[in-house]
Amino acid sequence: TEISKKLGHKVFCINPAKIFEKQIGASACYNPLLIIEQNWADPNRHPYLLDDVRDLAKQLITEPENSGENQFFRNGSRKLISFAIVYLVTRDGKVTLSDALALISDMTELETSLHLARASGALNGDLSRMAKDMLGKFEDGDRKQLESFREGALQALEAFSPSGALAASTSRSDFSFADLRKGKVSVYIICDPTNAEVYQGWLGLVMKAALKELMRAPDGEPVCFMLDEATNFKVEGLPKLLTSAREFKLRMWIVVQEIEMFTEVYGKAGKDALLSQTEVKIVFGTRSYDTAKYFSDYCGTTSYRETSFQTGRDNRDQITRSVAEKTRPLLLPEEVMGLKHMLVLTDKAPPALVEGVGYNQIWPLQKWAEPNPYFGKKRFKGKIRIRL
Repeated sequence: TEISKKLGHKVFCINPAKIFEKQIGASACYNPLLIIEQNWADPNRHPYLLDDVRDLAKQLITEPENSGENQFFRNGSRKLISFAIVYLVTRDGKVTLSDALALISDMTELETSLHLARASGALNGDLSRMAKDMLGKFEDGDRKQLESFREGALQALEAFSPSGALAASTSRSDFSFADLRKGKVSVYIICDPTNAEVYQGWLGLVMKAALKELMRAPDGEPVCFMLDEATNFKVEGLPKLLTSAREFKLRMWIVVQEIEMFTEVYGKAGKDALLSQTEVKIVFGTRSYDTAKYFSDYCGTTSYRETSFQTGRDNRDQITRSVAEKTRPLLLPEEVMGLKHMLVLTDKAPPALVEGVGYNQIWPLQKWAEPNPYFGKKRFKGKIRIRL
């Protein structure tokens, strides 16, 4: 790729569906449970292991905005996934999501594993405690409840079935996201748009694991994340992370089609965090009046002088002239909705309307960019307006 040739980056493309593999090269593999394997391999990191497993299990089974009564069963499914991951990594030193799926799918194997884990001293007896809790449901004859937990866990892991593309993509790790701290490394995560529902859980899990790795190793170079179509997947805890990302030298670009779509995924508090914690906001226009009203208010007001004339009560009176200082929004909501240029809002400068320049109008980006396979074999060219 040009970023590798021209900028000297080591590039990894995680591309499970092998989309346009001839153009971008073979897909790299990344196991989202890599950090769990690393925790188990280093005794000093054992205190992190169970918390990290629980965190990733919550990412696999995310909590909806209106959780309702089913939260009990979601928690049960998360516990079962957590047990499977902890048992496998303490037994084998490695674990994949496909391995966890296989264990939970086989009821006989699962029950045997629970009995073996009950006698384990791993993690100061935590694995044994987890096993005893699950076995208690067998002994109490409450198999129906356990089966509900198991069904929820299977649904969350089904995308990683052995015959699927995600199983191969998560079977090992060709790199660690912590490598991005070491210098010129770029990682691209490519989803199959025709299977967005299947891939969104995997994508959120990879992002969660990546952020966890980088926050655990803050020393080194700053890392930039660009989350395009960020509402197509959910990263648990993302709004809260926005308040502390700078401390971990993480720079995040979050691209959404509409702010209200972010609300649907992360709730109103999540939207408020997004709007309050981002240093720069770039608005290309919106179809939502509420969103337009927000950015209109954000821009503030401007003052202007208005001249008015008054006539007397009859035609013999003199006409008087007066000038009044008035205010109006710098941009009306209707003007925000009809923007022809980008509206750039930053905490360090007044609002600005900026004309956008595409990569096809920037040299040498125009030369470097290969044709978009979705739109034929011709390069997307334009009149050069900026030279780097």
